[in-house]
Amino acid sequence: MIVLLAVGVMNVAVMAALAVVIFAEKLWRHGKRFGQAVGVLLVATAVAGHLVPVAASRPARLRHAGHVGP
Repeated sequence: MIVLLAVGVMNVAVMAALAVVIFAEKLWRHGKRFGQAVGVLLVATAVAGHLVPVAASRPARLRHAGHVGP
């Protein structure tokens, strides 16, 4: 619940998605595997963000082939 509060302060849509994941994990028959799959996906996203930090941090309007620099 603390994680939901912290995420909700930053982004309400992400908080709602996380609440749906927790709800499915608790009540669905395949909830444990679903939760594990979501966890692996989140870790993979975090690793990808660390491997390619420039592409993740630049605004979309600057990510075209002709732009050079930060």
